[in-house]
Amino acid sequence: MRTFSVLLAGMIAQPGRHTVCGMLTGAGLSAVWHHARAHWFFSRARWNADAVGLVLFRLVVTHLLAADAPITIAVDDTLLRRSGRKVALTGWHYDGAAGRDEKGRARTAWGNCWVVAAVVVNLPMLHRPVALPVAAALYPPRDASKHVLACALVSRLALALPHRHFHVVTDCWYAGMDGAAGAARTLAATSRGPPANVTVTARLRANAGLTAIAEPVPGAAGRPRRIGARLGTPKHPPPPGTAPRSTATAPPPAPSTSPTSPSSGTASTAAAPSA
Repeated sequence: MRTFSVLLAGMIAQPGRHTVCGMLTGAGLSAVWHHARAHWFFSRARWNADAVGLVLFRLVVTHLLAADAPITIAVDDTLLRRSGRKVALTGWHYDGAAGRDEKGRARTAWGNCWVVAAVVVNLPMLHRPVALPVAAALYPPRDASKHVLACALVSRLALALPHRHFHVVTDCWYAGMDGAAGAARTLAATSRGPPANVTVTARLRANAGLTAIAEPVPGAAGRPRRIGARLGTPKHPPPPGTAPRSTATAPPPAPSTSPTSPSSGTASTAAAPSA
């Protein structure tokens, strides 16, 4: 525990590269501890990064969020550039920090891709919300999809606090994570997708296909349909009156230390078709 605390403090205090030796330098122990002690912690010591993330998650929720406030989780992936022939689980991934080339195409880079879940909080010294990472999963190319990893991360956090409500916000790449197959089985859940106390909000892709919710047909043979009739695309939405509409009342905003807070109200929304 002492070694972990020292390395964590050194990583925070190190302004340069966050290498193992750099952590010791940042903690001021490079001339006191042998570097093998720090390397042994990462290569041989028994510790679980998921358990550490859950402890950090509970600390963030307890000290930075109101007791009755919904927990907002931001999900996205980030690229850690790597080089070498013997680096595990590497591949070519989209590099958001590199921008686009002269032809407008997205740039890619070689490295590890991490799917990250972060808690969105409002701090009194800042005028905008910040996201504090509490869980991450390494994406294995040609294995589990990013949708499954994201759903597993969110489900782990939601099951840790089953009495709280979770709002997940993400980009269009994870628009289907609420129905990711496989994540529920690994967490001993009873249905596909995250638990019932989780809602997912994402921007649809421009080429996403909108379909109606399939209605079961009593007495029909074979596997029941999961997808209903096609409604359209975000660029060409269904005509008015095609999709049923319902009225939802937003809960009152939770107390916040931020100068601005979202307002509550009643909004008319279309039924959520599957993408």
